[in-house]
Parts: sequence; structure tokens; C-alpha cells
Amino acid sequence: MKEVLIINLKRNGDIFAMGHLVRSLMAQDTNVTLLVLEEFKKAAEVLHGVSRIHTIDRKKVLTYKKNRIFSDGFALEQFQKDLAPVVQRSWDSVVNYSNDRVSTHITSLLKPTSTKHVGIRFNDTCDIEFSNEWSILFNDVLTEINYSPVNFVDTYHNMLSLENNASNYALKTKEEYNLSAHKNFEEIRNIESTDKDIKIIGVQLTASSPNKMLVHEELIKLIDELYMHPNFFPVLLVAPTNEERRLASLVNSEFNNSLVSIESDFLAMNSVLLNLDLLITPDTSIKHLADLSDIPTIEYSLGESPLFKQGTVNPNSVVITPLVNKRSFSKSEVENSLELQNQNILIRANDLIALASYLMFQEDISTHSFQDNITVYRPKKDALGTKYLYLAGDFDVNAEIERLSSRLLIMKKLIGQDDTDLYDDMVSLDHNYAKTWLEACKEDVTDISKNLLATLRSLLQLDGNINKTKTFVANLTELCSFCDSESQFMKIPLIRFRARLEALDTSDFMASSREVESLLYEVKSDIQHQVDIIKITQDKIRSTKEQLRANSSREVSNELR
Repeated sequence: MKEVLIINLKRNGDIFAMGHLVRSLMAQDTNVTLLVLEEFKKAAEVLHGVSRIHTIDRKKVLTYKKNRIFSDGFALEQFQKDLAPVVQRSWDSVVNYSNDRVSTHITSLLKPTSTKHVGIRFNDTCDIEFSNEWSILFNDVLTEINYSPVNFVDTYHNMLSLENNASNYALKTKEEYNLSAHKNFEEIRNIESTDKDIKIIGVQLTASSPNKMLVHEELIKLIDELYMHPNFFPVLLVAPTNEERRLASLVNSEFNNSLVSIESDFLAMNSVLLNLDLLITPDTSIKHLADLSDIPTIEYSLGESPLFKQGTVNPNSVVITPLVNKRSFSKSEVENSLELQNQNILIRANDLIALASYLMFQEDISTHSFQDNITVYRPKKDALGTKYLYLAGDFDVNAEIERLSSRLLIMKKLIGQDDTDLYDDMVSLDHNYAKTWLEACKEDVTDISKNLLATLRSLLQLDGNINKTKTFVANLTELCSFCDSESQFMKIPLIRFRARLEALDTSDFMASSREVESLLYEVKSDIQHQVDIIKITQDKIRSTKEQLRANSSREVSNELR
């Protein structure tokens, strides 16, 4: 069996999200070993299919590093001790999952004992080595654009050339917890139900940041409306921490302590989730557990929650969010902006109730009037993985077209496929605006193509002359300036080009110049993909208008009769 090490030095939610990848690797008869931070080991322990877990005691390392009475050598010694179990083994693959500087250095350290790496690592001169095109997309492209066209779950799978396999259990459970949870929930259903179809709905009260949470008044309204609904029964989900216990007690006190509150650790929570009909939650680790258990979820995405990168991937779920063009997905920007923080008031209890009725009883969502500046998305699967489609509420046409067209570009570039549904989705949003957007893209294509040709020409004319070198550098700099284009669809090929350019070995000028020439021709190929997308979208707009005219003519004819 192959030995795979996954390095994930992030928090609980990211470890649970990694469960999709672990499950798919398990289907390939792979021994999966995890390297995680000690404080998040309990999250890793609930993932099914993990052979071994090694940890880095970050708190101890930092204590040695920051305390003046200790030499830095103690911190290094502790770090080396923590890494010893993975350094001493051989690996078929080392996956740099968390993609931060520390995990990248560890991946680089393991180069002598690993057959290959997945993601990024440093070479001997501390330049980045990408494992494949997907690692460039993950490390450089998705970090530079506002609306990620690809979910991280799908990006990781493609980095490993792995099919997303959901046929196995992803989470561990205990039989005693399963039996207890099933018994308790059945008692609730029997007490509440006569001839009604009762749906038990879990409500997650907290998130890692207050900016991701509903305002307290709206949370109380939500629970009250669920409580009073003839077909819904709310239960409060609480982690075993003093802060969550305090909040649950505060909420329950407003209902005369009549609410059911369930306190559980991660292992017991899996059993609880399996007995829920629906989960309502902000961006939390519980959301990722629900995804792995295939539990329908209403995710309200607020604050810096990375909606398109790490939103729910369950097609039976929905995501409700303030208009994405008015949001920031940067934690520091949200923390320093009252305007961004105040977006929490936009998510209303009655909107969440309407979505619960839609998911549980297939009620027509189009009849509900959502709060202004709110968008609802529904995950759906395509050849690339999970895409997020507009379902209800308001939307920003430009943001949606940019996101969908970027997905088309990545699909063409990285898997060599097209998706006619995505073109239809773009045009159906607003075909008049789509036409305006296309005209702007054509202008960008013209400008970029001119500069690309000038850069190629000046590169081929290099002969050591200082003036020719300056001309080439000026053209190259101007070409890279398109990385700051307002259109993410247009700048994706240039961001990729810049990433590859920065990773070049510049010790051999002639070899580097040949590689630059090759990269420039790849940009030219990517621009052709963009031109193809523009042409197909134009054809879609034309056929849509013709269809509208034909329908209008038929209506007039019918009226005249």
C-alpha cells in the first residue's frame, strides 16, 4: 500500500474539510498519516481512514521561543523532536495541505525521503516548486481573486489526480453514542408528532469569530420561529466549553429553559448529526462534519467566511450570504470595518425559515421575499466538482459572470472540458449586461495580446545589448501589470504566468529565456481559451435574444386571434 503523509497545520474546520480527501485516498488502498498541531489532534482523531497521527506541540515550541530564560535551541530541539517520526519514514507522497510557510518548509525537509510532493515546497535556493498546475491555481491564483471559481475540496483532489469518492464513511462514531442519540431523537419525534412530519433542526449557536454569527436578537427570533412552527423542532448544539455553555444557557433562559440543548464533543457530535434532518449554522467546524455526514445544511456566510472556497459542498444544502461584491473575505479587513461587521444584520430569521421549508418540504422559494442585498446559492456538481448557482434573492451580475466565466476558463485549461450549462447560467443572469461585459473583455484581450506580442518580440531580439534588455524588461513588466486587472476572468492567465516566472531558476540566463518564451506561448494559448469562451457566450446571447423575439411574436399572434 502507498504511504501518504498529509501536513495540515490549521484549525478544526480545515481538518474536518480534509476528511473528503482522506476518504478518497482510503478508497485507493492508501495508508494515510496526518501531521497536525497538538491542540487540534482531537479533530483529526474522528476522521475515518487515518492510520497514524503525529503532532507538533506548537504551544511548547512557542513557550521556549518567547521565554527569555530559554535559549532558542530548546524551541528547535522540541520542533525537531516533534518532526522525528515523519522525518524517519519514507513516503510515496507528502501533501502540503495547509499551504503555509511552516508546512512548506516541512514538505521541503522531507524531500530526501519522499517520492513526490503535492502542493508546493522550496528548492535549495528557497524558490517555490509547484507539484502541478493545480498547485499553482491553489497557491497563486485563488489567493488573488475575489470569487473563487473552484472549491478547495475539488482543488486538493485534482492536485492528487484523485476522484472524489463519497462511498465510504468519513467519520468515526461510537455504537453507544449512535444508539443513545437515536433513542433520544425518536422520543422527541414521538412526543411532538401525531400525524405531522416533524423535522428536527440543529442550530449551531457560535462560530470562531463574532463577525460570522447572527446578531443575538435574530438568533432568538430564529429559534422562536422554529419552536412555534408545527413541523420543526429546534435543538441547540453546544460544544463542551464554558463560553458555549454560557451562551446556550442565556438563549434557553429566554424560552423558560424549555429548549433541548445537546452538549457533545466531536466524536459524539457525529452521532447527533446523523439524527438531524437539517442543520442551520454559520461557517464552523460543525458545518464540515455535516458535509461529511451528508446532512442538509443552511449555511449563513458572514464576516470573513470563505464562501466559494470552503462553503458547503452538499447539493442538498444552501448558502445564504450578503451580496458578495459588498463583502470582504479578509479577516483583518472585516475586523477593521464597522460597515462589513454590520452585514450580520442582513440575515433574517424569516429568510432562514423559508429556506428550511424549501429544503425539508420543497416549498416554492420563489414566492418568498428575501431581505434586500441577500443572495442564496445552491451547490451543484459538474465535471470540476462543486459549483455554486444562484437560487434566490438579489445578486450582483458582474460578480456572478466573473465567477462562472473563470470556472469555464479553468475547466478548459486544466481538464480540457467545456460546460454548456455554465454558459446558459451566465446568460440567464442578464444577457444585456453579459453583452457589455463581453465588450470589455474583448478590449482587454486586444490590449493583452498586443503587449504579449511586444514582449515576445523583445525577448527574441535579446543579444546582450543593454537597451534591448531594458525594452524587454519594460514589456514584461507591463504584461505582468494585467495581473491587477479588474476582471478576474482576464487576469487568471497572467497571475499563473507571473507565478511560473517567479519560480524560474535564473542562474542560467539562456535557459531562463527559453523557459520565459515557452511561458509566453502558454499565455497565448490561455488567451485563445478566453476568446473561445467569449465567442460561445456571444452565440448564447444571440440565440437567447432570437428565442425571446420568437416567443414575443407568438404571444402577439395569439392575442390577435
